[in-house]
Order: sequence, then structure tokens, then C-alpha cells
Amino acid sequence: MKDEAESTLKELDAMYRWDDVAARKEYVRRLLKYLLVVHKWAEEEDVDEVLRWAGMLLKDGPSHERPQDVAERVQWVLKRWGDVLSLPEYLPILPFEKVHLHVPVLLLFDGLFVPGYLVLTESKLLILLNPTPAERKHPYSVIDIPLLLLKSIQTFEETRGHPITNILQLQMKNSWVAQVCIPDLSLAPVVRSVLESFLPEAYSRKSFFAFRYHAMMVKEVKRCSIDEVLSREYERILLPTKCQGRWRLSNANKNFCISPTMPEVTIVPALVTDDEVKDLAKFRINKRYPMVSWVHKENGACLVRASQPAVGLKNKTSKTDERYMQNIAATPGNFTAVVDARPFKNAVANLANGGGFISLKNYPKCRQVNANIPNIHSMTASLLRLRDLLSGRQPTDEDDWLPKLHASHWMQHIQRILQVSIHIVYMIDKESTSVLVHCTNGWDRTSQIVSLANIMLDSYYRTVDGFLVLHEKDWTSGAHKFGERVGSLGSEAHRAKGVSPIFLQFLECVFQLIEQAPGLFEYTSEFLQYIANSPWEGRVGTYMVNTPQERKNIEKTTLSITEHTRHLIRTAHPSTKNWFNREYLPSNDVLYPSSHPKDLRIWLDYHSMLDKRIKQEIKGMQRYIPPTGVPRWFPDRLADTCLACKTLFTVVTRRHHCRVCGYIFCGSCTYKNAAQGRICTTCVNSETEGAPDSYDKDGFVIVENK
Repeated sequence: MKDEAESTLKELDAMYRWDDVAARKEYVRRLLKYLLVVHKWAEEEDVDEVLRWAGMLLKDGPSHERPQDVAERVQWVLKRWGDVLSLPEYLPILPFEKVHLHVPVLLLFDGLFVPGYLVLTESKLLILLNPTPAERKHPYSVIDIPLLLLKSIQTFEETRGHPITNILQLQMKNSWVAQVCIPDLSLAPVVRSVLESFLPEAYSRKSFFAFRYHAMMVKEVKRCSIDEVLSREYERILLPTKCQGRWRLSNANKNFCISPTMPEVTIVPALVTDDEVKDLAKFRINKRYPMVSWVHKENGACLVRASQPAVGLKNKTSKTDERYMQNIAATPGNFTAVVDARPFKNAVANLANGGGFISLKNYPKCRQVNANIPNIHSMTASLLRLRDLLSGRQPTDEDDWLPKLHASHWMQHIQRILQVSIHIVYMIDKESTSVLVHCTNGWDRTSQIVSLANIMLDSYYRTVDGFLVLHEKDWTSGAHKFGERVGSLGSEAHRAKGVSPIFLQFLECVFQLIEQAPGLFEYTSEFLQYIANSPWEGRVGTYMVNTPQERKNIEKTTLSITEHTRHLIRTAHPSTKNWFNREYLPSNDVLYPSSHPKDLRIWLDYHSMLDKRIKQEIKGMQRYIPPTGVPRWFPDRLADTCLACKTLFTVVTRRHHCRVCGYIFCGSCTYKNAAQGRICTTCVNSETEGAPDSYDKDGFVIVENK
């Protein structure tokens, strides 16, 4: 076989026509087969897979490259393929998970370069940093980035107007940014092309990793349908109540005959028939009729959720809805309350769209409160301002930092959501007042408020299992539009309309509760981080859909977040070791947290997770500064501005190459050094002034962290 391959190679070298695309591709195929056989990098049947990568290195038009050049580039591809076959076992990937890319890179961080590898799998983008201290168990430190979190890939040339094409800026949907340098300039476009082929725009629901994950894990995971979860939870809520017999389970929405955005089984007052439930749905937007979320075990007050009433400009009313409000009262004749999560002006504006708010003259012994929580678009803009501030991408003086934090309004939103939730808890617990919560559609702000009130009122939801049940009850079955709000699928334009950090905001509110009363929670902030990242992991079907009906349709082909999390805990997965609070002391007390600004904290462990993780991993390791060849020495004609201060080069303002990194700066951003000449401020601050301490085998300057 080896002799045959060598003979074929010589024959092809003599006959190759460089302007014939088909002939060139056939040449590469035969060359690959030759290299595979001779060097035994892989099995011969892997030729097609390797050829796919090699094809990315070849142009479709006429080529002037010599056969030796093509052979070298193909060998590079094969070597990368060989590395893929021998990936370390400790990487946080599944045994059946395919690896699509494994290339050497330099991670750009704090002005210096950290060597490592970029690994692309079916669900993750891994950055392997090397070397690490000798006491580390593994030779690499791993930065784990969920693949669906990736938003765009750009070069310095596109983002900063500077002709650096081999440094890729990986922009995440949550505003994290990672910058990697591809040492080989000719391969940077190839790596970018591969990464872009895995952006969410290229995904369809059928190609979602959750389906493949389910197929491989279904025999190991203990299945539990959402109907089973809700059935057990409804039984737990209703059985121990003081007012036994006041509530019942309604199947009026069986097979989603009323609304696809409502669960098939709901808790309703016992006096309300299924026909009345259907009549109730007609008076609510999207037919999201009131359903009971929680019942107080002692005073009988309940927490109910719905969408806005369909009042409209004609001022419609519903006798059935009026009787319903009387039936949910803790005791006959007791007061009830309606909490509208929207600002009052938004509620008035919705009258023109057929929505609006109830008229209290039709609801005796009922009071109405406007929570004044902004809409999803305000929350999105607020989070972006916060992330820009925390990331440091926008230069900010110390004196301006706090004003800009206040101007982001993120913490004000957190405070307001907590205030409203605490007020609802007080009305239910202290005043025995049943509360109905709604916003516009009842699946965003309503889910936030109702879930937080559940956690404060019921200690069960402060356990790991209880939190998962709450997730299924008030978020998945509550029809929070995870598919739209997370924005994991579809085009950028489509995702921009509905993406909003509503679920993340809820988790940050729970983080505030944990910070104030850590001993009352079984789970930790690390568990909340896992939940916050789960939509991007792409392993469960919960975050692919927008309604309970859609979730039911894919229930048999994907896992839920509850099934997946319980499996990780049952198998003692390493990632679960920090989920549980060792100082947890169970207590049935109702939780009344503080919403005062002095008691609230920015969730830095999540918002700055990537930067914090990188800093932690590279602390104490060797960092590398590329010499003049990596990145290559940039020609003067390609640089119009200083890389550091962006000063425009003129006849007076001259260009200066840094003798260490090879970039072009102005005179103000460089220093003269007797040993090396001009050095930029970044390299000087990195303690590279004077002759380098040592070089590695590839010619990189080695600098020890101080």
C-alpha cells in the first residue's frame, strides 16, 4: 500500500494541472491518502473527513502554489487531525462529542499572549492554556465557553480599523469578549471560516445538539416527564393546606385545546367549572386564564398568575372573571389584590391593542397595584450598559464609574423586582390577601415576580430539587419564551427583537437572597451560574422552545433541565461539587430580604466570569510575547493610526515599530531602550525592557508573571 501511494504521488506531481479545480482536488485526495498511509495519522476511512478540512485551505480559482507548498499545508491539517484524535481525556467534553477544530493559538489578555489551543466541539468552544504550574494535575487549564453563546467573529481590522488579520475577536451574546491570535497568518481566515460555520445563524432546530445528547444519554438518565413533576408539585401544594377542598385540578386545557401557552393541568378554585375556565380564557390576552401558583398552608391565601385582561377601548368586562377573584379570596369576603407588573402608562397604552387593566368598580374588595417594572427592551439595554462598564472596553475614570453604574439602571431594576416581590409576600403572609399577578402576556415580568415570591414564601424552593421544580412550574409551564429570550437560534435580526435577560435577572435576584441569607439556601451561587449557562450549553430541550406545547412535542427526543441536572447530581459529576451549601440549615420561615441599595451586590461572579476565570488560570504561569515575526512585522503603509492611542500618523507624527511585538505605535507610546531600540508601553509594562530573559523553541520571548 505504501509503495502504491508513493508511485501515485510521483505520477500526480508530474501530471498535476494547477488551473483545473477538479484535478487539484483529486490531487489533494490522493496526497491525503498517501500521507494517511505512510504516517498513520488516522485510519484510511477518515480520508473524507480530513479532506473536508484540507479543502478549506485550497482556493476554487487557479492556483500558483507549488505542490510542495500544498503538501505542507495538507500535512498541517493532518497534524491537527492527529491532535484531535489524541485529545486529553480530562477535557470537559462528552465521550461521544465530535471535535471539529483543534488549532494552536495565543490568547490575548492584558496586553500579553498566553499560548494554548482552541478546540471547537459540537456544544463548546474550549480555550486550553499551557503551560501551567507544575503542581497542576493536568498540563492545560481549560476555559469553557458554550458554543451557542458565540455571537460573532471579527478581526482587529474590522473592529479597530487596524490591519491585523490574525487576531480574532470572539464576541459573546452576554458581552463577554475573547481575543485569540492565530500564529500562522495564512490559516487565520480558515479558522474564522470554520468558527463562523457554527454560529447560531447556521443552526436549525433539527441540528440542535440536544437531540444527539438525548440519543446518547437516554439509557443513563432517569426520565421524568413535566406532567409527573407538576402532578407531584400540585399535590404537595394542595394536600397540607388549611382550606382543604377549596381547590381542584382542572384539565380544561387538555391537549392544549384552549391555549398552547398554558399547561394542560392547572390549579383552580373548586367552585370554578371547566366551562367557566374556558370563559375566563376569552377575557385574557392569548387566552392565558388565571392559574394558581402557590397556596398558603395556614391562612389559605393564594398566589395566582395570568395575562392582562382583554378590556380594550370598548371597556369589556367579564362576570366570570369577577366571580373568580371572589373565589380566590382567603376567606369569603376577604380582600384580594391585582399586581400589574407594568408601568401605568404602558397599561393604558395597551388598551389600544385590546388589553389594558380591570376597572375596580366591577371588583368589590379588590385593590390594584402597578409595579412599574420596565419592558424587555429596557432590560436588554440596561444589561448591555452594565457589561460594557464591567468589561472595561469603554475607558472610564474612577470618578465616572459609579455614575455610569447608576446610569445603567441594572441594579435599580433588580431593586424594583425585589421590592414588588417582597410586597406580594407581605400581603399573602401577613394580610392573608390573595394576589393575582399579570403583565402584558404573563410570561416575563410575571414569571420573575411569582417565582421570587414562591422562594420567599416556601422553603422547599430554596433546595436544589425545589428550585428545579419551580423552574418547570413557573418558567417552562409558565410559557416563558426561552427560545426567543435566550436567542440561541435563528438569524441575528430575528433574535434581536425578542432577546432579553429576563431569566438572568430572576437568577440575579435569587443571588441577592442567597447573599443576604446564605444559611437558608441549599444551593449556592455556583449552582445559579450553572442554570444561567444551561441555555447556551445546548444539551437540554427546555431552552429551545417558547410554549408548553412546543416542549411537549420534543419531550421524547430531548432532556429537560430537571432530568439533566438530577442526572449530574446522581452521578456525582465534578461540576456539582460546589452546588451545595455546606452550612445549609433548613427553616420554614418566610424570607423577608432587604431591597435597600446598600444590601444589594453586582453579580460579578457571573457578569465577569470569563475575565475572572482567565486571570485565575494564567496566574503564575509563563506568558509569551510574540517577537517581530508573530504577528509579522507590519509594513508602515498598512498602519494609519497608532495601535495604542489611535493618533493619526502625519509628517510630524512618525511611525515606530516595537522591537518586541512588531506592532506600529507613535513616539508617545514607545520608549527607547539601549539593548533593543524602540519598545511600546505595553511591552515595557510587561517587564520586557532590556534583553529578554529567554526564548522558547519557537522564538517566543518568555516572561514570568510577577
